[in-house]
Amino acid sequence: MIMKESVESSLIFEKHFKVIASLTPSRTGLVIHVVFKNEPLPGRQVTPNVEIWFPINGYMTYMYKTIEENMVVLIESIYDVSDSEPAMHDYFIAPGKSAEAYFYIRIPLEHVERMKEIADKEGIVTLFLHLYFSVLYRARSFAQKTYKLHLVYKFNIPKVIIEQWLARWIVTYAQYIDLPSKISREILSDFIEAVKSFNVGAYKAAVAMARRALQQALEDKGATKGKKLLEQINELKNKKVLDKATASLAHGVRQFGNYGAHPQNDLLAQVTRDDAKLAIDITKKILKELYSIQ
Repeated sequence: MIMKESVESSLIFEKHFKVIASLTPSRTGLVIHVVFKNEPLPGRQVTPNVEIWFPINGYMTYMYKTIEENMVVLIESIYDVSDSEPAMHDYFIAPGKSAEAYFYIRIPLEHVERMKEIADKEGIVTLFLHLYFSVLYRARSFAQKTYKLHLVYKFNIPKVIIEQWLARWIVTYAQYIDLPSKISREILSDFIEAVKSFNVGAYKAAVAMARRALQQALEDKGATKGKKLLEQINELKNKKVLDKATASLAHGVRQFGNYGAHPQNDLLAQVTRDDAKLAIDITKKILKELYSIQ
């Protein structure tokens, strides 16, 4: 069964001004669709005009439970991606009329991983969308008044929908670094961490994470868990999962990774930028060979 990927929540101001927010997954984050509805009041009540003033700012958080407390984790700020020109962006909404705006928030890989962890454990992920903007209430009348609103939307996302979102995001992150989309989230995360470490000059961390990504991939392809990486490489070589040349490359990553993972060898200082780049390039080559469609 294919479930709808979008989720929706709404809030009402002064019994008639409704602001509806919906979340739809994109390649690397969420598109936020906000609809402003000035619904007529019942009977003979006069429904005021409403004017929305831009910019609309905001951010998104989620709940993360630890043993001691419930933590609120900040993801990122939202970005206005509406088509309107900034100078024409304020909305005058007469009774019975509506207006809409679109925003975007990127979901970094570390939050993708944590959401998966929460969904697996709790069966649901709770997201909070915060919107800040000003409203001119009773607009174009002598009684008009400005309100500064802080709207907080709560979205309880069930695991089945979160998994659809995660699958979309993981494929995109894999494509960005030119790796097959079949690679698991854990392996991809370790490889991206290796690249990120390299980009900030943390070469020791880069080779250690490249080694970790390699080992997880070998175990995913049938190497016995708990064995040393040396033994796992030889095991898959004997099973013909790795050819002789690829196994040799894997041993090179193993040796690089040992520098970062085992300080007692006193080889940590020997890891250079070139070493780290070579370890990452070799790991990427091996991952592509292991997971590419034959």
